[in-house]
Amino acid sequence: MYRIRRYNLSRSIGILIKHINLDTKKKIYSTVIPVWNIILNIYSLSFSRMANYVEDIENPYELTNTTKHGNGNSDFSSIVEHNVRKTSNTIISSGNLSSNNTQVTDNSVSKTRPGDILTEFKFDGEPASIFRLLEFVDDLKLKLQLGGIRQDADKISVLINNCIGDARFWLQNVFKVDMGDDFEKVLKEFMDHYRNQINAHRLLDELLSLRDNGDLNAYSNDFAKKARYLPDGWMNDEALAALYLRGVNPVIYRAMLHHGTKNVTLREMMNRVKEFAANTSFEEPVITSEMNASSPLLPLGPRDQFLHKRTVADLEHTHYYESKRARNESVSYREQGPILTHKEKRRVAIDLNLCFVCLQNGHSARDCPQKRVGN
Repeated sequence: MYRIRRYNLSRSIGILIKHINLDTKKKIYSTVIPVWNIILNIYSLSFSRMANYVEDIENPYELTNTTKHGNGNSDFSSIVEHNVRKTSNTIISSGNLSSNNTQVTDNSVSKTRPGDILTEFKFDGEPASIFRLLEFVDDLKLKLQLGGIRQDADKISVLINNCIGDARFWLQNVFKVDMGDDFEKVLKEFMDHYRNQINAHRLLDELLSLRDNGDLNAYSNDFAKKARYLPDGWMNDEALAALYLRGVNPVIYRAMLHHGTKNVTLREMMNRVKEFAANTSFEEPVITSEMNASSPLLPLGPRDQFLHKRTVADLEHTHYYESKRARNESVSYREQGPILTHKEKRRVAIDLNLCFVCLQNGHSARDCPQKRVGN
């Protein structure tokens, strides 16, 4: 609507002066055009925010040459069109940033914000943030190009204005961006920083999902391989050791907690766990083997056949429930961890100075409360 109204007004004036002689046209040109420029300036300032949008910037005064017939008419119409375009370009260029009037401090930013139409970038730690980061950078470059912003200080100002939360804090207080810096260098440091943050959060989620499913060496290798790609200084060695310990066998986990995990590096923790697992044997639950009815040696009579069928049905019924119970025990074992024998429990309790009845500290097996309750 904004573009159509300007177009109709300009076209109406061109058609109106088509039928006026040359002297009158010159007089009208010398008096009307300055007034017309003032009106255009006042009219455009009321829509200063709309001038930032791309659809209004691209050829807002595209006129159709409808006055090509007659002597001198086309020349005068082209003059009017030239002045209208010149005025519109002056108005649009006045909305751009310049390095002389743009200053950004730590506490405030410039009031002129040509990048207001961008989606503000905020880092929330999710792996999906990498897509929002790439989209934000591509949109930023496109709007800087279409807006005609060429100064590095102006580009950095737009970048800061469209970052909120942790992103703006990092730019102003951690990276300490300066208006004299190269924009491409600042943008590269910005992207590298948040790429590392996003990759670190993704690796952390993978480390938390790792578990020892019976093969301790495979678990240790996978954990060490993923932990190697974490950014330097993002997590200390003691925190990595504690994170590694929460994925091992529950029995090993409890034993290592009694030894203590303070000031223990990841390599030391892996060596402790492997040494403890090598000295401790874990019994696998025995699943009941399939039971088969013995085949008769002699032909069976009618009564014997009936009893035989009943016996086979009972055996199949018993076999079904025994197999089901064995499967449940197997699932329970996988969820709860391996079961230690009494001898192995006693050995672990002696090594850790615990009661070998309840595996708790503070008393001996003779004074164990669980043993008294059982009696």
